[in-house]
Amino acid sequence: MTPEEMEQLIRETRDQLGFTRGVPPEVEEVDRLDNGTLLVVTADRAEKSVCLGPGGRIVAKISKRLGQPVTIVAREELLARRQRLRTTAQRINELAGVVTPPQQDFLGTLRQLIQREMIDALDTIREGLAPSRHVKVTLAFSGGTDSCAAAILLSRAEIRPTLATVDLGRDFLSEHDMRAIREIADQLDLPHEVVPGGEMHAEVARRAIEEAVHPCGKCHALMYDLLIEHAREQRGHVLVTGELLPTGRQSIVSLGRILMVHLPAALAMTKYRDTLLCREAEVSPLSGGCRLIRRALGAEWRITGPAVFRVLRELEAGVLTTGEALDQVKSLFKVAMRNNSSGTGSTITEEEDG
Repeated sequence: MTPEEMEQLIRETRDQLGFTRGVPPEVEEVDRLDNGTLLVVTADRAEKSVCLGPGGRIVAKISKRLGQPVTIVAREELLARRQRLRTTAQRINELAGVVTPPQQDFLGTLRQLIQREMIDALDTIREGLAPSRHVKVTLAFSGGTDSCAAAILLSRAEIRPTLATVDLGRDFLSEHDMRAIREIADQLDLPHEVVPGGEMHAEVARRAIEEAVHPCGKCHALMYDLLIEHAREQRGHVLVTGELLPTGRQSIVSLGRILMVHLPAALAMTKYRDTLLCREAEVSPLSGGCRLIRRALGAEWRITGPAVFRVLRELEAGVLTTGEALDQVKSLFKVAMRNNSSGTGSTITEEEDG
């Protein structure tokens, strides 16, 4: 389909739906991705908004008419993403001669991934890379969408990581959650280890419930400390995470014997692309989020504020679409309202944990 044909289809769909605000949008480019999605590129966010329509109704109707998924993206989004990829590559250059040979081998594979992403900025990463043969990789694995996507990315790069899940205790993960995580590891066909959370996480949960301290900052720091120590004990070289926010230079941190790489962030991925990777690999990630946070949400804004702020940060960074962010905020408030009506919520306040 040519840009002109897509413009005509958008105009017809706008007329059918009675959307007359603004002027008919211009389409700069139309590409078909390997997964069958039709990618439509507009100049900027305003043009993209007109193509999407209120609630995405225009693009949804076009997708139904064409019988294939259609994704609208602004050129400025692609430019921002390529800039993030360039700064990740800059960080790789900074570490040349600093990291160990196995870590350098891993960064070489990451560089190949970046080069592919720079050429085909929204297509799905597939096989065909030169593998890192002598690197031992541990993947911080929660079983959620982002860590599953990181596992799939590594597998497609012919790197076989060991999945490591920190057992935070039943305040954070139920027995059902732990079983589900093991089942997902089996779906991925990757080795899986459980790292004991120790008493510190129990203390974090106690303070959240009894002393009204928001747990995420401290829990996050403790979890990574445990995973880094575990990777060192296993004589590993690289600890990979599924984080999306610390992009560019912040996505690669040298910790001496361990190199920490926030892989989706290093590749400037989004929640949508992580979800797409899981869907293509026929992997069903764990959903629902942290059990402790769900329990803590309630009527007080101090409870929901930090969780909503996290969603807004991901929206601002382009990790989430407006629709994805809205769905997450709605889900948070539904849990908070349910807890408040049943009297199960706790009063939580934010504490800076560094």
